[in-house]
Amino acid sequence: METAVRFFEDYGIFMIVIFAFTEYLNIPAIPGGVILPAAGVTAKLGYADFWVTLIAISVAGLIAELIIYGISYVFSDGIKRFCMKRKKTASVYKKTTDILDKHGAWGLFLARLIPIFRSFVSIPAGLLGMDIKRFIPISLAGNIGYVLWNMALGYFLASVLIS
Repeated sequence: METAVRFFEDYGIFMIVIFAFTEYLNIPAIPGGVILPAAGVTAKLGYADFWVTLIAISVAGLIAELIIYGISYVFSDGIKRFCMKRKKTASVYKKTTDILDKHGAWGLFLARLIPIFRSFVSIPAGLLGMDIKRFIPISLAGNIGYVLWNMALGYFLASVLIS
């Protein structure tokens, strides 16, 4: 955590957003469980504005989710076959699809708040052809909630996390 905070202190909000964007694209670099609290610590130390960082990360996440949604929508058959061939992704795919089927827009919002599901929910949303006009505001609201929670943890626990 301390290394991530030092890195963000040196390179600022731009790098926080870039790392968050790649994490939302499911490209493993630094996990969101480190990036977001570290962003909160960075804000607490005065190296970034809390609210600007929160909005920038949430919007970057939405852009990444739209990319995944679009790819899933266009290549739905191949992606479904790929996910179903692997036990771990098949399980997450099935649970996430069930949430969307059962709860619709609320399912999307709730999935955005749950660590593993938030990373995959754009895939079944695209595969199921969820209305983009619903996908965008609900995804953004879920992102804001998730980012706020994790940044707030870092912000309020800064002294514990970097000691």
